Amino acid sequence: MDLQDIELLGSKVSSLKRSLEAPVVTVHMMCHSHMDVGFQQTAEEYYANRVRGIFDSVIAALQADARLKFSITEVYYFAQWWLNQTDEMH
Repeated sequence: MDLQDIELLGSKVSSLKRSLEAPVVTVHMMCHSHMDVGFQQTAEEYYANRVRGIFDSVIAALQADARLKFSITEVYYFAQWWLNQTDEMH
């Protein structure tokens, strides 16, 4: 082992020590879907053809596993789904 090898080893140990001292960061990754209201179909057609089924399957999954979370930005579609639910679902 020569002087250059020792310097490289010292650099790696120093880098490892810094990374071990850094605070732990928890990263949450979420799948994302984007549904434009009225982009290629009317909002009502898109809801009936695509979105309603998404909400139905997601709600079933959420009811089956309380650890799951769901996020949506298109409130229009959620409002349409919610208005068509039973009192029991509410």
